[in-house]
Amino acid sequence: MRKLRGGFVLVVGMLVAASPVLSAELDPDLRARVDALIADVGESPTTVSNVAERTPVLWEWANAVSM
Repeated sequence: MRKLRGGFVLVVGMLVAASPVLSAELDPDLRARVDALIADVGESPTTVSNVAERTPVLWEWANAVSM
């Protein structure tokens, strides 16, 4: 479980670092979901019970940033 949380936090952290530069490139719906994800991760760690809920937003965000 620590590896799961650590990996998720690492990926979110890397995307957050790039986010201010790339925020103009995200569509408003995705931007709102990313902001909610960042807030959620800050409030509670990623666990087995919430990883399935958080992963789709992370996936879309990573794909949007990579383009």
